[in-house]
Parts: sequence; C-alpha cells; structure tokens
Amino acid sequence: MKYLIENERTKAESNSDIAKGLEQMLAAHEKEKKILDDVSASNSQVTTNEVFDMIDKLFNLPIMGGKIKEFFNAQSKLQKRENFANRELNVPKAVAKTKFTNKDVNNNTNKDTNKDNKG
Repeated sequence: MKYLIENERTKAESNSDIAKGLEQMLAAHEKEKKILDDVSASNSQVTTNEVFDMIDKLFNLPIMGGKIKEFFNAQSKLQKRENFANRELNVPKAVAKTKFTNKDVNNNTNKDTNKDNKG
C-alpha cells in the first residue's frame, strides 16, 4: 500500500485525490489491525452464557428488538429446514448396495396392507 502511495505521488500526471484516498485506506487498515491485535493480545474469551445474555439484550432493545428477534427466529427455522433436507442418511453399506425392484416394493406394501386387514 505504501508503495502505491509513493508511486502515485511521484507520477508526472499524478492525481492527489488518489494518493489521499490510498493514505486514508492505509490509516483505516492500520487502525483496524491495531484493534484486532489488541483484542487477540487480551486473550479474553466469551462464554456461551455471555453470548445468550447479549442476544437477550439485543432482542429487548426498545425500538427494533422485536423485529430482530422475529428475523432471528425466521432465519433459525429456515436453517433447521435446510439442515434437515441436506442431512446425510446413515445407511449400512450392505443395504445401500442392495438393488430393489418395483416387485420387491409392491410385495412389501401388500404384506403390510394384509397385516392391517387381518389385525
């Protein structure tokens, strides 16, 4: 980034706005990097109880708390549906390799129906 700034300053047809913009980007990057470094140096860990407490506080905000909770719940429901639809079935290899025909399926269905009628 510093190279780009110096390069822009030394160009014959340089645009000072570009150099200023690059300098601002560099300053913002360094500020964010310092924040992340400070957080990682503090070794603070957040517990699950703290997370749930913060979520509770978020849901109880006076103006948008209810809407946030509504969006959160809707997103949770969608995520559960998606996870259910995409889950892998644990089928034993022997069963997975077995080839069933329509005749097998029909015979099993008829047996189940006959049991219901007799019972």
